[in-house]
Amino acid sequence: MQFMLSAHPEIHCIETRPWGNKYIPFERERYHLNIDHYAQFLHQLMNLPEPNNETDIISLTESIHESVLSWTRAKTGKRIVGEKCTPYAGCSMSAIERYHAQRRDVPLIHLVRDPRDVVVSLFVQYTQAHPSSDEVERKHHEECLQNRRIPDEVIGWCVDFWHDVTQAASRAEDLFKNYIEIRYEDLVADTPGVLRKVLRHINADDALDVVRTCVESATFKRLSGRPRGDEDRSSFFRKGIVGDYANWLSPAQEQVVLDAAGPHFNRLYPAHVPAGASADT
Repeated sequence: MQFMLSAHPEIHCIETRPWGNKYIPFERERYHLNIDHYAQFLHQLMNLPEPNNETDIISLTESIHESVLSWTRAKTGKRIVGEKCTPYAGCSMSAIERYHAQRRDVPLIHLVRDPRDVVVSLFVQYTQAHPSSDEVERKHHEECLQNRRIPDEVIGWCVDFWHDVTQAASRAEDLFKNYIEIRYEDLVADTPGVLRKVLRHINADDALDVVRTCVESATFKRLSGRPRGDEDRSSFFRKGIVGDYANWLSPAQEQVVLDAAGPHFNRLYPAHVPAGASADT
């Protein structure tokens, strides 16, 4: 979605993660840092008169974020600059509330995915990027990857992450007047139709030729260099299909995920998505 929107002549979509107060250093990839955490560091250096820590840090974060948005608008020459909000685990609710306090009139789009596929994606991506320092656990995870199995012990935290985001999205639906929900599965099945819905939501040109250009710029093959369904576990764009959980989760594990996802899953997926369904644009 981010790549498609940025291919639009009126839109550029950035990802700055202003809210969450996290600093997560990793050895194998760039560190993760929220702007508000950096604002805390700057605030300590400013020697301000009568500092009000919480209020100052919120204000400073908003100022930095607004400056980045303005700079991006000037740099790209595009009318609409959007933010891909990807909160770190445990930060979704606070991030949504801070976004609302800063820009309550902004149109918001929630892109959601079946939690069964989320469990698989999270396990594969996380264990590839951040292998365990414990040799026994690392070998166990490598064996699971080789045999397409999800360890029972990781299912809970994967579903918790999905819950963290979906609960914040429910809160966002109450807070933001301009809110829509998009299912990843619908995006895969009808990319042009879903993209047009998004463009209308943010008041951007949804002419068919514009939509076609955006869609073609961000096909799975263009982004990954592989046909959809051709797996590369080292890539951020791993496989690009719907329902791959059927190849990884046992029936018992699938039920554990559905039970843990609970009412949020039932609301978002009133009819279960058929396993193995796939499409490309």
